[in-house]
Amino acid sequence: KQLYELFDDDDDGTISFEEVALGFYKIKGNMSEATKLAMELVLMTDEDDNRRIDYNEFVRLIMHVCALEGEKSEDLIPDFIIAMYFERDTNLKDRSIFMIANEDYNVYQDEKDSLNEAASIMDALKYSKTQKLFELWDTNNNELISWEELAIGCRKFQQTIGMDINSTLWLTKQVMHMFDEDFNRSLDKREFARFLVKFA
Repeated sequence: KQLYELFDDDDDGTISFEEVALGFYKIKGNMSEATKLAMELVLMTDEDDNRRIDYNEFVRLIMHVCALEGEKSEDLIPDFIIAMYFERDTNLKDRSIFMIANEDYNVYQDEKDSLNEAASIMDALKYSKTQKLFELWDTNNNELISWEELAIGCRKFQQTIGMDINSTLWLTKQVMHMFDEDFNRSLDKREFARFLVKFA
């Protein structure tokens, strides 16, 4: 637990990629090695893909480090704790390596998030109930859900949960703003599926 708290530099109760990389830099003394190790281990242990390492994920991360080092955790962790108390100076090269690694990590995670969203949209499009709902809301059968059709569909849903008309109009405006990618004031099947995935 002490090592976890030392890695958690901002004391928010979780550890970011940056905190893992800088922690390993204190331990290893080599920014290239630290960022490479952080990238591999954070991607491997961040099971919920929230870009934060909680305590249980951190325990697995440290166990992987011990396995890579071929050492027992009870032998390595005291050395890691001691190393975390000493600040290491970073030069321009170290800072550049760190910034590039951090950007690479974020780009990878953003692409992964986009792929996950695309997969969710495809699942929703394939799902027959989504198709049926689209057909119900598309009252003029033009393969698009207009602002008015969206408002009527949202209103029918919101009445079942007791929301007022002003909430319906606000939601319709927000949905159209967020999901009308081609700005034609209507939702096609893909945009509608994205809306359902987000609000389901």
